[in-house]
Amino acid sequence: MCSEPDKKLTEGEKREIVFTTMTTEVEGMYKQILTIATTILAGTLIFLDKIAPSPAKESLFYLGLGWLALAFSVISIVYIRWNNAESARFYLINDKERAKIREKINRFLTRLAILSLLVGVLSVSFFEFINLKNKTINNPIGEKKGIKAKQSDGGSAMAKKAKSPTKRELHAISITAIDGPEPNVEIVKPSEKVSTNTEKENEGEVVGNEETK
Repeated sequence: MCSEPDKKLTEGEKREIVFTTMTTEVEGMYKQILTIATTILAGTLIFLDKIAPSPAKESLFYLGLGWLALAFSVISIVYIRWNNAESARFYLINDKERAKIREKINRFLTRLAILSLLVGVLSVSFFEFINLKNKTINNPIGEKKGIKAKQSDGGSAMAKKAKSPTKRELHAISITAIDGPEPNVEIVKPSEKVSTNTEKENEGEVVGNEETK
């Protein structure tokens, strides 16, 4: 059992606990905003050629808006952290008025940083969605065009191979062009020559006999 004084906390201790909890939560939120914003910003800058090799024109607006929103979110968090340090310094020198002004600025910039992070994430998501949609729509057409181009290239190559004469044909054509066409020479066998001569002699004897008659 704890004693009665241990259960009760003074007003200053309660405020200290609440302040410590708030500080821890706010620091964690700032770290998350910085991590998300810088990761998306660096990822889209480095891997833009892989995310969208040929981005659509209408998607560039969302990409630019996302980059600006993410950069503004990062800058706002950096300024807020510095402003927190200045606010603590004003409290130490007992300048509460200036410290309260700093706190109001920090609250406004914190809300604006969260809104900028949301706008940046949504804008980059829209950019990727538009380019992914265009890629899925245009990819089948590109594949068909590639297949047709390959077929036409293959057909033209085959036609060139079929039409192009060989070296021997070119040599023969050049010889015929220089020497002229080869004369048609009938080769007569010796037996055919003898038979034709005897037939002519027989025809001459018949004609001579008719004349003497």
